[in-house]
Amino acid sequence: MSTRRGACPIDACTEGHRRDTAAIFTQTDSGTVWYCHRCQSSAWLDGSGPVYSNIDRVAEINTRRKVGEGLSDYFAGLWRDSRPITDDSIAGRYLCARACTMPPDGSDVRWHPRVKHTPSGYEGAALIALVTCAKTNAPMSIHRTWIKSDGNKARIEPAKMYAGDHPIAGGVIRVYPDDTVTTGLALAEGIETALSVAHVHTPVWATGDAGNLRRFPVLDGIECLTIYADNDASGTGVDAAHACAEMWSHAGREVYVVTPPNVGTDWCDVAAA
Repeated sequence: MSTRRGACPIDACTEGHRRDTAAIFTQTDSGTVWYCHRCQSSAWLDGSGPVYSNIDRVAEINTRRKVGEGLSDYFAGLWRDSRPITDDSIAGRYLCARACTMPPDGSDVRWHPRVKHTPSGYEGAALIALVTCAKTNAPMSIHRTWIKSDGNKARIEPAKMYAGDHPIAGGVIRVYPDDTVTTGLALAEGIETALSVAHVHTPVWATGDAGNLRRFPVLDGIECLTIYADNDASGTGVDAAHACAEMWSHAGREVYVVTPPNVGTDWCDVAAA
């Protein structure tokens, strides 16, 4: 028996994913079976044709992602108009000043040069992150962080906001795209924290907050999860990390929780030290 990784045979699943290795193919004496970690589809190829399972929702999931279902017209447009982050962009200089890595190609973290902050009327550059369902990849919300190129957030309150009343429970920000995820994954709460962790551990996703970290679901195909916890003074981040770790451990997965040594810090602080 032998195994290899490659592109999912379902066109609707692989579209938009470069260098795709989401599917695993296992060759046996009786034929080949494949399973896709992204869309959770599988098929047995025995010479008489494929026998599929769990495939009906693949095209639906990917179509929703393309058209922005789950987002209002405004936020779907904001995401479509956002730009990849480059070293010489305002967002790139902001991240560099915070000792963060640049998001890779295909990341769900981008930027926009002019976003209105409705509570204050301010308009300025912002990090734009797409929040998707951790299990289905369906769009759920948009996260915005108003920024300055010197590494500081804009002087507005709040400087970070989700999209209106869009739900975020069960969501995640895919800082690294699905096609970079094989059997291991790292998690952090904040976007900047995840991009700091990326200096030493990839692929990494951001849950956005401790609540989503606590409830982060066990995902098929992920055998090892490493959680980079926030060591906030309240203990909320560490508690959430250990609750998540316990859930994954009970599911038979290998889990590690890594915490900064000093109370009141996160991994962004460690990277900048």
